[in-house]
Amino acid sequence: MKYLSVILLILFSATYAQNLREIDSIKIYLQKSKDEIYNDKKQAVKYLNKAKEFYKPSYVETYLADIEYQTGVINYITADYKESLEHFLKALEIYQRNNKTSDIAKCYTGIGLVEMGIENTENARKYFIKSLKIKHPLSDRMNTANLFNLGILQMDAKQYDSAQYYFRKSYQLSLKSKRIDTEQMLLNRFGQLKLETNEIDSAFYYYKKLFNHTSPVSNWEKTAGHRGLAEYYLKKGNLFEAEKNAKIALGLALQIPSKWEVYKCYEILGEISVLNNNPLKAYEYLKLHNIYKDSVVNENTIRKIKYLQLQEKENENQRLALEKEQIESELKNYRFLLIFIVFVSIVLSLVVYLYKKQISMKNQHATELESINQTIAVKNQKLTEINQTKSILLSVLSHDLKSPLAGIDQVLTMSQHDFFSEEEKKNLLVQLQSQVKETINMLNNMIHWAQSQKEGFITNPSIINPETIIKNVINNLKLNAELKNIEIKLVIGHPIEFTFDPTHFQIIMQNLLNNAIKFSYSNSPIHIEITSMAHHYHIHVKDQGMGLSIQQMEKILSEKYQIDNIQYADADKSTGIGLTLVKSLLQLNRGKLEISSVPNKLTVFTICIPKE
Repeated sequence: MKYLSVILLILFSATYAQNLREIDSIKIYLQKSKDEIYNDKKQAVKYLNKAKEFYKPSYVETYLADIEYQTGVINYITADYKESLEHFLKALEIYQRNNKTSDIAKCYTGIGLVEMGIENTENARKYFIKSLKIKHPLSDRMNTANLFNLGILQMDAKQYDSAQYYFRKSYQLSLKSKRIDTEQMLLNRFGQLKLETNEIDSAFYYYKKLFNHTSPVSNWEKTAGHRGLAEYYLKKGNLFEAEKNAKIALGLALQIPSKWEVYKCYEILGEISVLNNNPLKAYEYLKLHNIYKDSVVNENTIRKIKYLQLQEKENENQRLALEKEQIESELKNYRFLLIFIVFVSIVLSLVVYLYKKQISMKNQHATELESINQTIAVKNQKLTEINQTKSILLSVLSHDLKSPLAGIDQVLTMSQHDFFSEEEKKNLLVQLQSQVKETINMLNNMIHWAQSQKEGFITNPSIINPETIIKNVINNLKLNAELKNIEIKLVIGHPIEFTFDPTHFQIIMQNLLNNAIKFSYSNSPIHIEITSMAHHYHIHVKDQGMGLSIQQMEKILSEKYQIDNIQYADADKSTGIGLTLVKSLLQLNRGKLEISSVPNKLTVFTICIPKE
């Protein structure tokens, strides 16, 4: 017996020592993962996986929370916001159970970063402030990050004074709490802020202060710093230093990797090549810039979709939890009912009473269930409408962007094959720059409009000046017209204004003028004329081209030819989506479309807008 006790004691001691070693390993690998996260993300992930291997369910669950939190951080750095949010929420739940105030605060900060990443700025601000309000021994150290993030939100909103206020408070705390990583990030942000406010010499001071820092600078901050210096030298006109720093930043961005930094670097290099009169190099950089920019935009869209899916999943889980509680409550009621039935079998009168009560409860549940089913049906219908609206918005965006971009592509293709002289190329570069700016403005307007239409098509009428909008549309399609040697003439009797949704009006004119250019003969004019009638304003778009048959005009103007029939895949089919959209948007604004045409000679599209 004595020997058995000794053996058990030895085994227990060995097991206890092994557990202590494994717990220490968890802490060590978590710290290593934190140290590598901004220099080598792959290595950081490897260390995190090592920590996971050592964790056992029998250990204190806060170690699991630490692993979940670090997983959330890595997913945030790699911009996987859905996974990041899930891990932050799991960590938060464990920390709250164990009343770990400082860890609760850092989870709120992490959730705020996710919300900021998907551009939910108000939610992000709430979580950062929520974290700031929690008092704990590590408040100063942690609040450097919260103040820094609030500064970024203000900077993105162009509130530079407010951003500088938060950055300065964060910088003071970073020095006090020796947060070197945050201090270096702030130096970069100060530099960027000064560039945006055109205080370029101050910007140079902060970037130099970053690179002269006594502590090693992470690759992430080096990338942002060299990109900032490239912008500084570009503004100063020192193209050699600008290009050198941009290329250093590009190499670091590819190493990290950071697609956002890569596309910003290509943008700067493209500007430098233009100023160096090297259009071929500028064109190559522009192509690479657009590739990475499209990738960033697509990834942001996917992240937002994943985030919405997560929210939908959470709502579904809450609904299922409520249903489970209801079912358990009903089962409990039925168990009591069974006891009552056994009991009331002795007294007939009590049995009758309980029977009536049961019938009443069933009727009530049936009524409630019917109400719930009706609510679900309404929500499903609304979801279907929203999905249809999204498909339409995608079609609108792709259709209205295609024409200006096609014109740009055609000019660039012709330039590649030496169709133009050097003087013509210079003139075309100016026109291309103007065309790109107009297209970007149009895209921004379309995106803003698309954001406002997420819950279905909404009309926001206001008093507009049609001449201004039409001139903007003409400028946007000017290059397309010049490629066919088409002159666009705008005739207005006297200045007029009327009530109409401005974005709808731009889309209508964009489609009508685009169709006019597309189907006009080369070297022919297009006339846009605005006339005032007794009860309506008429806007005529006249082109000299192939025209429309009577059957085509009747089909376009028929009641069955509605926007509900638009399919995204049909965006390239002649005038279908454009004219359908024109007619539908006119109907939303109490207007109508009229068409007259002489085949192979003339087509006139007239939009009629009622006066007040």
